[in-house]
Amino acid sequence: MELIGMLHHRKLPMNVTKAYAYAAVCKAEGAEMLFFSPRAVNLEEKSINGYIYKNGIWQNVQSRYPDVIYNTGSPIKLNRSKEIISALKKHIPFTTNSIGNKMRVYKRLLEADEFSKYLIPSHYTRSFKTFFEYLNLYKKIVFKPVGGHKGEGIVFIERSNDDFHLNINSEDLIYSWNELKVFFQKD
Repeated sequence: MELIGMLHHRKLPMNVTKAYAYAAVCKAEGAEMLFFSPRAVNLEEKSINGYIYKNGIWQNVQSRYPDVIYNTGSPIKLNRSKEIISALKKHIPFTTNSIGNKMRVYKRLLEADEFSKYLIPSHYTRSFKTFFEYLNLYKKIVFKPVGGHKGEGIVFIERSNDDFHLNINSEDLIYSWNELKVFFQKD
């Protein structure tokens, strides 16, 4: 039977909503899914202390290496275990590989040139002065956290004379210059 590993930064599959769904699909396809975190890997013995869903519960098992690994969870948190992940990659194929944060991907696309004409100008900034210069230059900006994911933390900002219209989580707000400065500095 094929064994599919689900690598996640969380230790327990009960804390990962999609783990059960993936285990059910594996079972329906005639495979078994092993849920595990990097700390559960024993590189010397080439074994993993993980969880398999059997008889209606997640059972803790000592297992061989899976045939393939679906790496999911937070790339930032998984990056803390890059030595273990690198060692696993020498023996087991992974289904996904991190391509970097927003700015790294942007720079790679820009350098590749083929898609550069489609890119919206993007700048990394930590200072309110630089942020405000970009807002004055473009009038409308999209403010994103570099390490964010799934649309979390995105703010649309538009300048209208002395007011600043912000759309945060689909809520429209109007800020003064001082309020905008306080908002920028808290993030």
